[in-house]
Amino acid sequence: MVLVPVADVQLPRTGLVYLDLLPAAATCLLALRLAVDRDDGTGGESDGDYKKMSKEWAHGRTITTFMNIPQAFGNIDIYLFDQLMKGRIAVADRVLDAGCGSGRNAHYLLRESVDVYGVDENPPAVAAFAELAAELGHPLQDGRARQAALDALPFDQDYFDVVICSAVLHFARDDQHFEDMVAELFRVLRPGGLFFSRLASSAGIESQVQWLSGRRAYLPDGSERYLVNEAQLMALTAAHGQLLDPLKTTIVHGQRAMTTWVVRKITSELIDSASCLWLL
Repeated sequence: MVLVPVADVQLPRTGLVYLDLLPAAATCLLALRLAVDRDDGTGGESDGDYKKMSKEWAHGRTITTFMNIPQAFGNIDIYLFDQLMKGRIAVADRVLDAGCGSGRNAHYLLRESVDVYGVDENPPAVAAFAELAAELGHPLQDGRARQAALDALPFDQDYFDVVICSAVLHFARDDQHFEDMVAELFRVLRPGGLFFSRLASSAGIESQVQWLSGRRAYLPDGSERYLVNEAQLMALTAAHGQLLDPLKTTIVHGQRAMTTWVVRKITSELIDSASCLWLL
């Protein structure tokens, strides 16, 4: 295994990815030193230290001088972590975690003092979200942890820079409920803002699900979910903006398929103009 010195690697300097945070999900070939380039621009390890680290890593030993990744990032969705690595979420952003649960995807953002709002239909989840923020030393101000339905969000239009909705939309009751939730999420997102969602889909497992009513189905893992397909997501994307990443689907064999959907919101006027260009 080859360890690359941090000084030789170009890392994103936008968003929330700093040189003193270990991007563990990005690569197993890069060992970041916590002290490197933090304040004085100097590193602390010699070439011999790197060789020692490489040997320890290769033998599966824990390098205690590295950051505790779960402590820093919580149980964050790996595909949301990817958005952080790409510098698409900035410290100054106002972020909505829609269907926040206990805050697994907001952990790092709260830790870095980002202005995060959490909404969930489950009161205990809202309380746990607020408790997490307090534990991380950033208690939420009034109105930043609310009980609310995703199809009736209590926020003004264009209020957020980023909207995160992970593992929530597949609980839609039917097509109308799904479309109403998506419409609300984009309503509160400003033009140019980032929409991130992961949700169950039928991609690659169409023959393995038991269809019930509409797009609701029993999955091989025994759960009942609303399953989107590619055409549906592409149509909704065209109505609200443009894809920032291609649709990406992870198939857990014999269980489920989860699709990652990342969109940059565009105003209706720009969407109409872009549509007209295709006619020229």
